[in-house]
Amino acid sequence: MLLDAVRMVAIILDEQGDISFCNEYLLQLTGWRREEILTRNWCDLFVPPEQYSPEVYPARFAAGLIPSHHENEIFTRHGVRRLISWSNIILFDETGKPVGTAGIGQDVTDSRRVEDALRSSEEKFRQIAENVREVIWMMNAAADEIVYVNPAYEQIWGRSCESLYQNPMSWFDAIRPDDQQRVKSVFEQQMQGNHTESEYRIRTPDGRERWISDRAFSIRDH
Repeated sequence: MLLDAVRMVAIILDEQGDISFCNEYLLQLTGWRREEILTRNWCDLFVPPEQYSPEVYPARFAAGLIPSHHENEIFTRHGVRRLISWSNIILFDETGKPVGTAGIGQDVTDSRRVEDALRSSEEKFRQIAENVREVIWMMNAAADEIVYVNPAYEQIWGRSCESLYQNPMSWFDAIRPDDQQRVKSVFEQQMQGNHTESEYRIRTPDGRERWISDRAFSIRDH
């Protein structure tokens, strides 16, 4: 059967939320045997009570409020929670009466954990980057886009971050003319993926001269 070959949960519930069909993947995911769960209430067996009580489904079904798409956690036999992204349809008999629902669900637990970890990591980076006094910048490999620059750029260069986003090489215009050729050579090495360290002078819009110690390295994919 096709539904037993896919790595997605497939269920059919009657109007009370009792299980009339489940595919093999649900059994593999949760650790139950088919004969142990058929005719049992889906919410009572699988759904954490703080999300849906067994009384919620029949009321929503009767009111025609079964969502076509939603996410919720389910329990495995041993109490482990898995996050499932569902697509649902209402089933009708030959007279047009609604008699149940069919749901196809994808286990998104691991991918969501990765996303949450990435968001957490990005937030920590943002908090650090936006509160240090050193300029932190990221440019794409083509050198035609600034991906990120922190607020310290405005304090040190005396120019807005927005001006750098609009013109990714505008930082170079502030460099003293007698340093520009050397900095250009170092920048070309950076764009080739080399780790570089250099020092040069810039002039801010109000005429002040600053010495910059610049370190750069490439960000590589896997």
